Amino acid sequence: MLATGLGGIGLIVAPPSVFGLLTSARPEEDGTAARPRLSPDPGGPVHSDEQNQIVVLAKGTDLAVQRNHQTTSRDGAAGDWLRLGERAAGQPISIIGRDGRLAAFVIDTAGSLRYAEQIAPSEQAAPRWQSLGGGELVGSPAASQSSAGLLAVAARDRGGALWETRQDLSGGWSELRRLHGSPVRDDPVLRLNRDGALALFALGRDGRVRAHSERGEGSGEWLPAVDIPGVVETSPATIVDKQQRQRLYSIRADGTMWENVETAASSGQWRGWREFGLGGPFAGRPVAVADGNSTLVVLARHADGTVWERFQRNRAEDRWSLWKRLYGDLAELVGAAQDANGVLVVFGIGNNGAMQRNYQVKGQLTPWSGWHADFGGEFPAQRTP
Repeated sequence: MLATGLGGIGLIVAPPSVFGLLTSARPEEDGTAARPRLSPDPGGPVHSDEQNQIVVLAKGTDLAVQRNHQTTSRDGAAGDWLRLGERAAGQPISIIGRDGRLAAFVIDTAGSLRYAEQIAPSEQAAPRWQSLGGGELVGSPAASQSSAGLLAVAARDRGGALWETRQDLSGGWSELRRLHGSPVRDDPVLRLNRDGALALFALGRDGRVRAHSERGEGSGEWLPAVDIPGVVETSPATIVDKQQRQRLYSIRADGTMWENVETAASSGQWRGWREFGLGGPFAGRPVAVADGNSTLVVLARHADGTVWERFQRNRAEDRWSLWKRLYGDLAELVGAAQDANGVLVVFGIGNNGAMQRNYQVKGQLTPWSGWHADFGGEFPAQRTP
């Protein structure tokens, strides 16, 4: 449902007990086969842990991976930033694993993919990182659970090739393998389709988005890459809608936002790029996320440093709100996630280098709290070429 506030239309959120941030119960304790702990969200620098606390990862000015967290929307950082070690080339990401633990991935300055299997706030010491291979990797990795809860990770190398590795039931990892296709020039995006197969997207050097689809649920085999017609400037933000279709959001060279939607659930066929409302010019990669009402929300950083949002007002007719400004003064939009109350919280790095946040509120004249700098820290812009 919708509530109108000063400056635009906002979203009312409901607690996670109604909608659920994590879709599966904790592992069984009776000796039967444990059900995997599944998360609807792919890996990212902002992610909820097993207790639905928002955990934020960032690369510090010294390139070290750092972690902080909050418990509810009204709370600021729960403590000082904890250095997790490793020297990051790009942006570190985290994701819930099959066992419910929050894992992290980063590409280090030597070009290797690194993995830490437990970085939840309950862990107060730096984790033990292990190498998953590489040597020529760049940028930031992408990660997703498979339908069985096992993790898959993708990354690009200096030559634009895409590589992938997967977790097995024992907790081990496969060798990195190269995915065939034309070279890419932006970090990949990895997400689970509603049919249980993985989908991977990355911006090709010719400006077309390169799409990979897994041959079937859990097969580990990829169909030949397909280049989606139309030229954009960023790998897309992705989300799956209520019709179980992948939706892509990307920015063009002129700063306009464009959208592409699958013709049917998990079809791998696309309607074609269309301009996504009058707004911008935008900069950087957008963020696509669902709020506590399962309403789709697209967020983007304007070239002037403010953040703008657009949300789906009518799912059946695919009608969206106008772009609305959330203000702010950001050098980069980092990510967004729901907190323990099902409230959508957005994070960004301010032009002053500090981590900032904004969150939805209900029962107020305005639908967003405004930007808070209480997470502090000192961070460079996280994006890499």
